Amino acid sequence: MKVKDLIEKLLQEDPEMRVVVDGYECGYNEVKKIYQIGITNNPKSDEKYWEGEFNETHVDDANEVALLLPRN
Repeated sequence: MKVKDLIEKLLQEDPEMRVVVDGYECGYNEVKKIYQIGITNNPKSDEKYWEGEFNETHVDDANEVALLLPRN
């Protein structure tokens, strides 16, 4: 998802609605911070489904910069 897609979806929602992310093992947590991180594609994500599609890397070495909404 790109920022423009997220903005489009958010504009359709109640601005007072809470934003949450998955909890560590169960439940949900409120988003507290948003970070910019460098990412590269994870070549192992096809064979290891539990690994994410991207790996974090230094911004200078990144294929792109992304927004990260951490659990806490």
